[in-house]
Amino acid sequence: MRILGIDPGKTVGYCVLETPITVVIRDQEHYKNLEDLRKLISTVDLIVMEDFTIAPDKLATGDKVYASEVIGKIEAWSEEVTQIKRHPPMKKHFVNDTMVKYLGVPLIAHRGHELDSVKHALYYSLVDLSNHAHEDVFPKMKAYLEEEEEENDDD
Repeated sequence: MRILGIDPGKTVGYCVLETPITVVIRDQEHYKNLEDLRKLISTVDLIVMEDFTIAPDKLATGDKVYASEVIGKIEAWSEEVTQIKRHPPMKKHFVNDTMVKYLGVPLIAHRGHELDSVKHALYYSLVDLSNHAHEDVFPKMKAYLEEEEEENDDD
């Protein structure tokens, strides 16, 4: 399965993950320059993107809300593809930077939006599709969990 992970905003992070955990494409672009992302939509089975709730301070100051504009574009471009929206805490509580390293996905400095898109796709693959138990993934997850347990025991 090919999953398109998207972190919408003024800078849009996106990735294509082939299950269980192989990231084949990852990038981030300005919200006005999304042609490459639009072309990717027809090549994936599912889209997982961060949902967005308008914060009261954004309305009060009149700031442009880029994430909602990007989400609207994605929805319009992907009517034929299943879309899953998640609030940021869902992925942050499970898929952190340390886990990403253990899974063998390179972290790229100053590419936070791109990394967030990878985390959304990984969360869906590992949790919703139960790929945490896949033979290629389980040893990496086990090593990660053992280190986390050791760190918690030290506290």
